[in-house]
Amino acid sequence: MAKRVKIKIGDVFCQEHGDGYKSYFQYIADDSEKDGCPVIRIFKTRYAVSENPGIEDVISSEVGLYVHTDVVSGSEFGGGWYKVGESADLGLDGLALARFVELGDKRDDEGEWSIDKLSRLDPYEECFVWRCDEPRENIGPVNPGDWIAGDAFDGSVYLWPKTVELIKTGYITQRIEMALIDDVVKRRAWPWVDSYTSLIDPLTKFQYYFHFQGDNLVCEVIEKPDGNTMCLSPDKPIADGCSLFDGKFGDIGWHSHEFIGKEKFESVSDKCEHASTAPAGNGGFLRGLRDRLCGR
Repeated sequence: MAKRVKIKIGDVFCQEHGDGYKSYFQYIADDSEKDGCPVIRIFKTRYAVSENPGIEDVISSEVGLYVHTDVVSGSEFGGGWYKVGESADLGLDGLALARFVELGDKRDDEGEWSIDKLSRLDPYEECFVWRCDEPRENIGPVNPGDWIAGDAFDGSVYLWPKTVELIKTGYITQRIEMALIDDVVKRRAWPWVDSYTSLIDPLTKFQYYFHFQGDNLVCEVIEKPDGNTMCLSPDKPIADGCSLFDGKFGDIGWHSHEFIGKEKFESVSDKCEHASTAPAGNGGFLRGLRDRLCGR
């Protein structure tokens, strides 16, 4: 039987990505506001699996995320991360500046809970904001797309599978049920991560496909209802009356079904050589995006 590794605040862990790279995180605190749940800081730098950076080099790199998670479960029950060392430097000055956000609902103490009552809850009715080990502040109702300030992080407690996804990509694809936090706190994609998404304009029925690297748009493909396509990029931002989406990856609270694979994106972009030259405006789509971002 393998010897159980004792885990404590200050421990540094490695998570291999499975593509020849790896990343690190450090267990830095227990948040009393979340019943003592461990808080980790995930470092933004990735390394080749063959590299062996020193602990001081690891913890001096930029912090990308602060996450509440069960460090023990990820280490012992399939998470894949493993302890590589420890440090007394916990970066608590940075943690002290980080705000956590959690959506809730207006609960009362009258009567029993029921499926019917649960189905009528509106998670946007209350928004709670706090700093580690400090009481939560109820800032009231929010609308989807009312972004909280950029220093805020999702305060949900993640099981190890979602934490692994955060370590590898910087964000999760699938939202947490009843939390919908991606509508309020922007996703953060690591600079090297390729993300492929798709949206449809309900007015024109144009299908829009996006390839982001990190937070930046690399290519946009517009597919018209007749099957014709056009490709836009920072080098070619306007074509046939359509203009390139000028936002960032995190500017949209993507639904899980709007994430597509690389193969799907490439199968559509391969059609661009057959693009139509007929003028077609996309103002309706851009207006729709603005409405979505503003929660209307």
